[in-house]
Amino acid sequence: MKKNHLLLDTIFPHQCVGCGKYDVLMCPDCVAKNMAVETISLKDKQPNFGDLITLGEYRNPFWRKAVAALKFSYLTEIADSLAIIFAGVLAQANWDLNQAIIIPIPLHKTRERERGFNQSAVISEKISAICHIAWDDNLLIKNKKTKSQTTFSHQKRFANIASSFSLANTNLDKIKNKTVLLLDDVITTGATITEAANLISQAQPRLIHLLGVARGS
Repeated sequence: MKKNHLLLDTIFPHQCVGCGKYDVLMCPDCVAKNMAVETISLKDKQPNFGDLITLGEYRNPFWRKAVAALKFSYLTEIADSLAIIFAGVLAQANWDLNQAIIIPIPLHKTRERERGFNQSAVISEKISAICHIAWDDNLLIKNKKTKSQTTFSHQKRFANIASSFSLANTNLDKIKNKTVLLLDDVITTGATITEAANLISQAQPRLIHLLGVARGS
C-alpha cells in the first residue's frame, strides 16, 4: 500500500489547494492568506459550554477544497496541515487543556465503511498527538443513519439529526470533569455538533469546546 501511495505521489504530485504549488497540499502562504479564525462564546447555550472556534469560511475555495480533498480525494495528509493549524490556534485560545480529551463527530458505520475513514477522527487524532491531550473516537456513536444535512433547510437540519447519537456505556469517566474538545469538519447551522454536545454534557464534563475546520452560512 505504501509503495502504491508513493507511486501515485510521483505520477500525480501533490499541489496546494490554494495556489497550485507542487509538493504541498496547504502551503504556508495560502494558509496565512486565508486564515479567518472566528471564536464564538456558547456560554449562554448550556452551563458547561465554552467556545466555538472555526478556521475559515466554507465559501472560501481554499477551505472548501481542503475539506473536499480530505473527504473525497482521500488525501489524508491534509489532516496533518489542519492539525498543525489547530494546534497553533489552541495555543492562543487560553483554554485549560491539562485535563482535556478531544472527540470527533462520528460517522454512521455504513458511511464510514463506504468512505474508509472518518475525516474528523483523522484530524482530531493528529491534534491529540501534537497537543499531547487524550483522544477517543469510541465514546460518541452515530447510531442512526441520517440523510446528508446539505439536503435540508437550516430549520429541518435539527430535526434530521435529532437523537442520532449515543454515548458508549463504558469509559464515561474519560469525560466526567474533563474539558472536552468536540471536532467536526464543517459547521453550518451547528445542528450536528450541538446535538452531540448536548448528549456529551450528560456525562458531566467540566467544559465543552467546539472546533470546526470551516463554518458555513
